Amino acid sequence: MARKSIPFRLFVLGLSFLVLLFAGCDDSGDGADGDLSPDGDADATPDGDEPSPDGDENTPPDGDKETPDGDMDAEAEAETEIEAEAPRWPACDPAAATQTVTFVHVNDLHSHYSPRRNTGMESPVARLVGYVKQAREQNPYTLFTNGGDDHEKGSVAEPLSMGYATKEIVHAMNFDVRVVGNHDFAWGPEELIDYVNDPHALVVASNTTYVGTNPDDWKAVKYGVLEVGCVKIGFFGMVGKPWNEKNEQYTGDFFPGGDFRMDFGFIDIAEEIVGQHRAEVDLMVMISHLGTGLDEAIALSVEGIDVILGGHSHTVMGAPQIIPPYDTIMIQSGSGAEFLTHLDITVDLDSRKVTGHRHELVANVYTTIEADAEMQATVEDVMGRYAPDYDTALGQIKARKTENGVRDLTAIAAVATSDADAAIINPWAVWGVAQAGDFTQQDMMDCYKIERQPAGTPSWNAYYLATISGADLQTLASSIADPWAYVGPDAIDPDRTYKLGFHKFSAYNPEEYLPEGVAIQSFEFECETWELLDRYARQRTGECLFVDVDESLSDCTPAR
Repeated sequence: MARKSIPFRLFVLGLSFLVLLFAGCDDSGDGADGDLSPDGDADATPDGDEPSPDGDENTPPDGDKETPDGDMDAEAEAETEIEAEAPRWPACDPAAATQTVTFVHVNDLHSHYSPRRNTGMESPVARLVGYVKQAREQNPYTLFTNGGDDHEKGSVAEPLSMGYATKEIVHAMNFDVRVVGNHDFAWGPEELIDYVNDPHALVVASNTTYVGTNPDDWKAVKYGVLEVGCVKIGFFGMVGKPWNEKNEQYTGDFFPGGDFRMDFGFIDIAEEIVGQHRAEVDLMVMISHLGTGLDEAIALSVEGIDVILGGHSHTVMGAPQIIPPYDTIMIQSGSGAEFLTHLDITVDLDSRKVTGHRHELVANVYTTIEADAEMQATVEDVMGRYAPDYDTALGQIKARKTENGVRDLTAIAAVATSDADAAIINPWAVWGVAQAGDFTQQDMMDCYKIERQPAGTPSWNAYYLATISGADLQTLASSIADPWAYVGPDAIDPDRTYKLGFHKFSAYNPEEYLPEGVAIQSFEFECETWELLDRYARQRTGECLFVDVDESLSDCTPAR
């Protein structure tokens, strides 16, 4: 794309001013070009785990397709909304020969926003926002980007709010562009739609099509453009596959029979979008929630992608990968808000080519990054509303518990606090250890992080109650072996039925996880497993006992 001469550009700016003056309009555009309509939509065709050049099978009915031109009235309305915002970046400098665009990129935050005592009560996301504000002081042409998976595994406020605490915090972080991750479908269609309807960010999900009755509710787009100073940047994004109750990835829609259709022909989609729009922009960026392996496969196959801002594989990249043959710059920033990536891209404004880049992986530690006070206040408000006890000691652990120790404690808690006559617990479902001392809600959920799989259902390691015959419980009790923990009655009547507590993956797949011949008559969801520990800790504290041993607490008055 050739650069206009300076005099001509100044003439155009002057002419535009006169037009606005005589039209009586305020110049309140935000620098974006308004091209947020869902362009370049590929047909929905799950085609396997790897990107495939053929993604044409199982084409949906014509009513489910996006037309190439889109809804012109909707496009015009979208442009109006964008132009009504305040400008995010300074206007183009017509005298500049080059411009550097800074990307501050994070991915897989997984609701790691709870302030913790060992970090001076600062929220890690408040530090991320603080860093972005500092970066914008150095370079006003800075974008804050997010590679998806904001939900699950982190703060206990998320399950207590059914996802809405995370939605509020992500919106308050004021990302410029973000992609939807597989864990972001966790809390069902309604929360997903609210989460995607971000008042500040351009949200991209190029391989996701909404086919519900209210298309205006779904704000994610296939492709969008932002004008950052003199540089016009095109964005598209890829969403990874869903996972099942055995913590295995599968090919299919997140909500089978629901309002969202997934297409996993990633290369086809990228080729179509880049082919349609590459000539219109100076930079083409893919924000990906696929992982480095699939990102690299796309970069190897599709010419015209300048930058891939990645996620999903939790890869800590100390340096970017430059993928031949098209020299695509690929980065990723780990997970859990532990790191951010600072990437500077310099564009020559005559040739419209990338002429250089600078990369820095930054550890998100409270000793080097100052937290943003406004974001910190927002997090504290959210935690206070949804999880006021998150960092309160609900019990006391006498001695540190390994994963097997947490397993044993959970089996005891299950029988003590639910209707279970017996319980079997596998340490595979345990995420972490329990330290000696205070035992808080956050500590409990750190032991049993939540991943609601399939999306919109209880976690794969949730706690279920099943009905089982006495004869089968006898078989189970006599054959259960390490690494399982079993707690149950000493005497079992083979002629009666019992309630068995165990994890969701066992309930749905008893033939894989229970001894041969043991049958489950029925089962139902009871609670998330961390909630067993919450109930038990409160019960033991009410009895003035440690959670893990029959030893009295000092300075304690038993509950009445």
